[in-house]
Amino acid sequence: ENVFDPEDQVDIKISEITIEIKDSFAWLTCVQEMVYIKREPVMFNLSQSTNLFEKGDNGWLMLFHHASPIPVSEYIIEEQNIQ
Repeated sequence: ENVFDPEDQVDIKISEITIEIKDSFAWLTCVQEMVYIKREPVMFNLSQSTNLFEKGDNGWLMLFHHASPIPVSEYIIEEQNIQ
């Protein structure tokens, strides 16, 4: 719900990407860094994400998405990340 809030602005970056493909199925794991810029105070979320895809006649379709928060004790937002 927070990600799709039209009043908010979210900067999303992904890292540590791994992709595995087997026949018509693929799974991708990554670390998602989300910074909610228009909140006071600015909020930060770090999570491990897993996405499953199936290739069909119309291309790759996402079947499943799951993200689990990664505990962060302290994080400093770099000025260049804020737009």
